[in-house]
Amino acid sequence: MNADPQQRRFTPLSRSGYPPSSGREAISIGLCWMVLTVAFEFVFFRYAGGHSWSELLGNFNVTQGRVWVIVLAWLLMAPYVFYRRDSSQPAQPQKNGSEISPVTGPATRNCQND
Repeated sequence: MNADPQQRRFTPLSRSGYPPSSGREAISIGLCWMVLTVAFEFVFFRYAGGHSWSELLGNFNVTQGRVWVIVLAWLLMAPYVFYRRDSSQPAQPQKNGSEISPVTGPATRNCQND
């Protein structure tokens, strides 16, 4: 199944689909990812794991060597980083199935006889 790379896919966290159409939308996707991750962490480890609130907040203390904040920062920034990377690259030409790949040889279509 060859999908059009320019086709936008719908995701529940983005009204217009993915990939994001603007930097602001990319940041909002990252913000949603980060908030949902932190909410899951606090709810799960508080109620299922039985950890205290001070213990949970201690996981954000960088001075004690806790690097979880870096992971959360990456969750926030990653959609924007990839949006910028992808929007700065020229669009790749469409393959029509007749190109020869240096790795696999001639391109095949869905392993079925046409």
